[in-house]
Amino acid sequence: MQHETALALARQVGEIAAAHAAEGEANSSLHPDVVDAMIETGLFKLLRPKLFGGYEANPWTYVEVVREIGRYDPAAAWVYSVVEIHEWWLSYANPALQEEIWGVERPGLLVDAIAPVGRAERVDGGWKVTGRWKFLSGIDWAEWVAVDALAEFRPGGPPEPALFVLKKDQVRVERDWNVVGMRGTASNSVTVEDAVVPEHRVLPLMPVAKGGVPFNPKLEDRPLYRTQFVPMLATAIYAPALGGTQRAIELYRDWVEQRIRPYALGAREKEAPAAPLTLAEASVLFDAVHALSYHYCWELQRRGEARQSQDDPVFRARCFAQRAWMSRTCATIVERLFLASGGSALYADHPLQKIWRDIHAAAQHVAVIYEDGLASLGQVLLGGTGHPLL
Repeated sequence: MQHETALALARQVGEIAAAHAAEGEANSSLHPDVVDAMIETGLFKLLRPKLFGGYEANPWTYVEVVREIGRYDPAAAWVYSVVEIHEWWLSYANPALQEEIWGVERPGLLVDAIAPVGRAERVDGGWKVTGRWKFLSGIDWAEWVAVDALAEFRPGGPPEPALFVLKKDQVRVERDWNVVGMRGTASNSVTVEDAVVPEHRVLPLMPVAKGGVPFNPKLEDRPLYRTQFVPMLATAIYAPALGGTQRAIELYRDWVEQRIRPYALGAREKEAPAAPLTLAEASVLFDAVHALSYHYCWELQRRGEARQSQDDPVFRARCFAQRAWMSRTCATIVERLFLASGGSALYADHPLQKIWRDIHAAAQHVAVIYEDGLASLGQVLLGGTGHPLL
């Protein structure tokens, strides 16, 4: 799929998402038409291997599709972003699992919980998994659920994190997604009690996080699946904020152009010194974020083409800091615009208010925490050790 074609399809999805955004807010779940549009346009195949009927697009096209959907509804962009990145990490899994999920006429969606808070023990027929996980964005539309649990793969060895892929009927969904932002993402919790997972549905995370080589030999030489694993995985987390921030700037510009200042004897807002400065500052900051996103994505592509998948802690730390800076800067831009938009922005039906909540919610994710990301890079620059995983 060509880049411009993908963006045009993203706009189609975005228009449907915008039309149903209020319902998504009220129900803590996107309207089904939004997810259906993501499926019918083929955008959920963007990062899937060509071997399994996907488009195997580059990281920049993927991030830009997320950004474009986010201009219409950041919550819809989040659902698309995190569900689609699962199509990417599934490319590293056992070929038998890939066939099981992708080798059907209409592959079901896969969601995950990446925090290693569960436990798994080896039993006859595979692994027995137990635990409770939060933040499973998109769970309402999934057929497959991956949960992260610690398992002992070598007798006497240390527990290691792995993703255990279950059928949805093996988990109990707890509808507890009552939050301030990203309400439409349906990021509910799940509980798993002694579910048996066969061996082929297990993805040990340390080998792929550190080595970056798919278990399927037919995908070993594909650039998209030979880049740095964690930095690519985490593109899903910073990307949704881009479009919402862009839309906030557009909304503020339109408001400034139209507003008459009643307490300034009918003066026009755009003639006051503060509003043009605020708009220009927001625009330039977003330009910087967008340019850094471009650099981030094409560096991932370059490393994939060079098969530089072995974990590079310095590069990983720099990517963590860049993601954190982009996410924080987006939140800062939206915060500045919200504060400059007057009392009308306080109303629940004001579009800037929803963006304000969504972008701040996105910045809470562990993969983009500003203090952690910048501190990790700072330690590395001073000859120390950065974050062990992010």
